[in-house]
Amino acid sequence: MSVPAELLTALGGAGFAGPEKEIDDDLLDLVVGGHARAVTRSFLTTHGDQVGRSPGLSEVLESFACARPSFDLAWDVSAGALSTTFRRPWGPAAQVAAVEFALHLHERGAAGSWECRFPEPVRVRAGRSLLPPADRLRVTASGGRLAVDAWLGGRREPGTEPLVQEQGITFLPRAATRGPAFTGTFADRRRTDGSWNGLPPPLDAIPETVVAALHSALGMLDRHAPQYHRWVTRAVRYVVPLTPVPGVQISSSTEETPATVSLTARPHAAELAETLVHESAHQYLHMLARLGPLDDGSDPTLYYSPLKGTGRPVRGILVAYHAVGNILLWTRAALANGTEDPAYVERNAAELPGKLQLLDEALATTDSLTPLGLLLWRPLRTSLGDLALT
Repeated sequence: MSVPAELLTALGGAGFAGPEKEIDDDLLDLVVGGHARAVTRSFLTTHGDQVGRSPGLSEVLESFACARPSFDLAWDVSAGALSTTFRRPWGPAAQVAAVEFALHLHERGAAGSWECRFPEPVRVRAGRSLLPPADRLRVTASGGRLAVDAWLGGRREPGTEPLVQEQGITFLPRAATRGPAFTGTFADRRRTDGSWNGLPPPLDAIPETVVAALHSALGMLDRHAPQYHRWVTRAVRYVVPLTPVPGVQISSSTEETPATVSLTARPHAAELAETLVHESAHQYLHMLARLGPLDDGSDPTLYYSPLKGTGRPVRGILVAYHAVGNILLWTRAALANGTEDPAYVERNAAELPGKLQLLDEALATTDSLTPLGLLLWRPLRTSLGDLALT
């Protein structure tokens, strides 16, 4: 897909590469909101007959698909679930995807009423709350108010479980990650050597220490690198705390789970601040990639990645450069503005330039980056200047 020249010009002046430049709201509406509208249309084209079996549900989705594109509505993990299921046969995963996205739209003010029956009990998320296990839902949204009645085996199930929040970020425990966007993300069991096959599983409950660490991490960003505080809080709306792994910080973001970061629950504020910057970089990369590929696939070379210690395709090198470059800029801002944890930040600031230089050399070698990929590399390279060479 070719990106129009005028859009590339607008994107070049936006802050997808880093927070030095603010991203215009209208541009985010176009890039992210427009993509979500197209995905919703595709979902309804593929599964419209099945969605129509829940009268009123398809009208909620169709209203979103026909309305003005909105980043605020589109940048949500429930929109990612539509994207992962519209190409697949209809089944419980696609049904849950439609239901959770509709509930998200209702929480943000969309009106509508519908009823849905599931072939087996499910537990779905309604925005910032988790519903009880149910095989039937009745939903009414009007005047900014949302009412959801849940039934299981013919008996009405009372109550919802509010999800823990901190400064606009919602924590998702294990029960809230059963949806289709997270399919295959987390390990169900350990290997024989004790390691996890994939990401460690989410925690069943959110420890107060992790909530406090997020509060402190966001405070550190706000005080010592406010440009990154805005950049992070715009991109990250959900955090999935993972089972801790001794001595290791693990984090992940995927294109299938927009606005969502999974990370091991270690109550260390500076480490968490760094992780949020790292994963937010991935989030902005995923936003931009909604317009098309970041490389053209013509370069089969596996370039050495100092982060992985092995060869990586050029897209992986770009992903690493984008994240590490922003971490380095954050460390310099934090040290310049009196961070409370200078030892941790200084250690990272000293280790990163050499790694960035290796990544930069690989990106300078390849000719396969698309105009979108170059929009992530070149502006960040300019912002870093000599920082990545010292």
